[in-house]
Amino acid sequence: CGALLVMLLYNLFLFVIIRDLTYIYYVILVLANISVFASVTGFFFKYLNPHTPEINLFLNEFFISFLTVPTSLFAISFLELDKRNTWAYRALIGMIVVGSFICVSTLFGVTYGFSSFIISIQAPLLLIIGVYERLKGNKVATFYILAWSGYLIGGLAMTLRNQGTL
Repeated sequence: CGALLVMLLYNLFLFVIIRDLTYIYYVILVLANISVFASVTGFFFKYLNPHTPEINLFLNEFFISFLTVPTSLFAISFLELDKRNTWAYRALIGMIVVGSFICVSTLFGVTYGFSSFIISIQAPLLLIIGVYERLKGNKVATFYILAWSGYLIGGLAMTLRNQGTL
């Protein structure tokens, strides 16, 4: 979690200096990841709300579904999808809308389980979009593919660990 905080502060500093929205999307993405990790591993429960365990179930759903928003915004901005790829741009805007709806709905307890569904659709979609963009000649997509692949492998490892498989 400490490394993520360092990345958050570094990219926040870059945003202040450069004023490129991609950096602030990345900062929000890192903050969302920290929240997901803290929720899934039980740190939120242990340190912020130990007397109300039922809230932790909603926090898990809330943060996981919220993660769809900054990951989509970052991909749109970093890969310049609004200028380069209309179908990918629209697909990710759709992910933002659906993820936001699920995120808000979790506050009312009506979407339990849907956050995992939206993430399981979005994660491979983002990788496919990155590969497609690279094949079309978008050179920054190479870095995106490498980073997103590592992110997916790490997320899969964490999920398997939390399920007791690893």
